[in-house]
Amino acid sequence: QRTGFRGFAGGWFRPGDGMLDPARLCRGLARAATQAGARIVSGIRVHGIDEDGGLRVRTHRGDVRAERVVLAVNAALPRVDERFAASLYPVRAQMHVTACAEGPRLPWPVYAHHGYEYWRQAPAGELLFGGCRWAEEPDRECGVSDDTCVSEPIFSAQRDFVRRHLPRFASLPVTAAWAGIMAFTADSMPLVGAVPGSTRQFVCAGWN
Repeated sequence: QRTGFRGFAGGWFRPGDGMLDPARLCRGLARAATQAGARIVSGIRVHGIDEDGGLRVRTHRGDVRAERVVLAVNAALPRVDERFAASLYPVRAQMHVTACAEGPRLPWPVYAHHGYEYWRQAPAGELLFGGCRWAEEPDRECGVSDDTCVSEPIFSAQRDFVRRHLPRFASLPVTAAWAGIMAFTADSMPLVGAVPGSTRQFVCAGWN
């Protein structure tokens, strides 16, 4: 009754849970790194890394020499080091956002169906809804690395979920839809630490 959801048998409120704005987090990390003396260069394609006494990062703009390298490219990790293709794979996620809703705002993020659906309301009132990968059976978007388009079956399943369970948002027009690539591992644990066989390369990827 408090949430306005329909068709749910129950719920679990977790006071210690929360959410963060990933864009603000990324900008904050970049700002802190820059203040510490780092130089950030975007739009660079890395082709590979050679270890020959030091490290040589091969890019489409030339080589970069480094004492240490952190591989924090998540689903793109196998493209930089093909050895990780056996332990990490891409999974495409999809979301859409609606126009602003009037009335009280949902104050917390919500997960349903073991995380297959998730939504939150932005401060201005827009509904951000994602999930329903199960609509793309049998693989559920596992192994998909193309984020330039969205899946129509998944989008239809998302809108049907909103109509059935979140009636307050059902009539709002969709203003945008997009996809993003996650990185999953076989045991659902991230890959963090030294790259096997190296004391100069480190990995931080596979956050499932």
